[in-house]
Amino acid sequence: MKRIVDRLRKAIATRLEALSGGVSPAQRWPLVALVVLYVLWRTAGGELPLFMFRSMLLLVVCSYIWTRLMLKSVDCIFEADRREMTRGDSVKLTLRFENEGFVPVPNMMARSTVPGKRGDWSVITAVPALKSRVLTLTESLNEHGHYRLGPVEIAVSDPFGWFRGRREIFGNRFVTVYPRIFPVTGQDIPLRRPFGTLRTRIRSFADPSNLADIRPMVPGDNPRHIHWPTTARMGEHYVREFELTASGEVNIVLDLNGDPEVYPDPEARETAFDLTAGVAAACLRSDLAVGLTARDGRGDHSLRAAKGSRHLRTFMKSLAHARADSEVPLEIILRRAGYAVGSGSTLLAVTGRMTPGITSLLTSLIQSGLGVGLFLVTSNESVSGSPSRAGGFGGPGHRTLPFPVWTLNSDVPVLDLDSAASNSVPRTPSGAGVMPYASSGGDAVDG
Repeated sequence: MKRIVDRLRKAIATRLEALSGGVSPAQRWPLVALVVLYVLWRTAGGELPLFMFRSMLLLVVCSYIWTRLMLKSVDCIFEADRREMTRGDSVKLTLRFENEGFVPVPNMMARSTVPGKRGDWSVITAVPALKSRVLTLTESLNEHGHYRLGPVEIAVSDPFGWFRGRREIFGNRFVTVYPRIFPVTGQDIPLRRPFGTLRTRIRSFADPSNLADIRPMVPGDNPRHIHWPTTARMGEHYVREFELTASGEVNIVLDLNGDPEVYPDPEARETAFDLTAGVAAACLRSDLAVGLTARDGRGDHSLRAAKGSRHLRTFMKSLAHARADSEVPLEIILRRAGYAVGSGSTLLAVTGRMTPGITSLLTSLIQSGLGVGLFLVTSNESVSGSPSRAGGFGGPGHRTLPFPVWTLNSDVPVLDLDSAASNSVPRTPSGAGVMPYASSGGDAVDG
């Protein structure tokens, strides 16, 4: 008998919840009161039960109509004081509620997501008739991205709390959060054609298109560089000396694989984006053409190599739109990037996990004539690059690789390319036949 009563009670409660449109059990008493007053009026009769029934019915109907009118007349605008900002900057967010109806809103709850934050922004307020209410929040956005502000979910209720209405308002405002430009110093980039004034430990080449000086000839000078007019005038041999003014090309490959083993925490992932921006800015300051290879689960954000401040803005915009949610391994991206760039270019990979497949692929790219370097971003829990994160190549194992590996933790304030590399580019041909000094024409000059 008890089981039957419990089942009957649950069935009635479920039916009442369906009929009441999702009203909580504590707010169903007006409907129950209507039923009781109606039964009392029909059984006992009299003016008082009829008056009480009609009054309660009028209140319930008015409350329902009030809720519907509030839901239609209230609008919300979610905006920020800036459309573009850098990760970590504080931004002032504003929720503006407009009540365009003649019915005041005594109780309203609004909730929306904050760009780059895991938590929601929830507020409870009231909006008078034909007026507005503005609520602000100052927040620090710690994740890069291109975000749509909203949607804003609002919930209104009548003064008695009997009925509730919900509505989602989708905004048309966007905000772009760029990665930080991580401070990168030093110039020890593994350039294969190190034309230019950039210091490098491998050999560079004179640019015959830019004459620097005419000086007396010394043993070892190229006879083809003799300047004959000066030689005839001075009575001894003079040669032309050239500036190292041409520049190399650097292509940065950012690992956007969504596997948690690549970037185990959000800060490590954001550090990888910051580091990519910092390396690009450092190369552009050294008059190097910089390209980007970045493919996520939604599209391709790659850029061709170019120079200048305008290219840096385009580079940062591509990083802001990229997300680490791809399913393609870094090995495939590196192989495609190695085929796409020309011989003599430099390929720099930014990732959070180094595997034997990555190291062997980078080594083969060196043999094909590319300069190669790898930036390994570690989390706060694995600063030293444990075997599980570095694929067994952490610590002293880096010394055997034919390319430099820079290990970076998010707590490090500055990355020095000249001293932070865990190994150096070999100055002699490696046992695998890699020739770091492979030339592409021109006269070699010790850089």
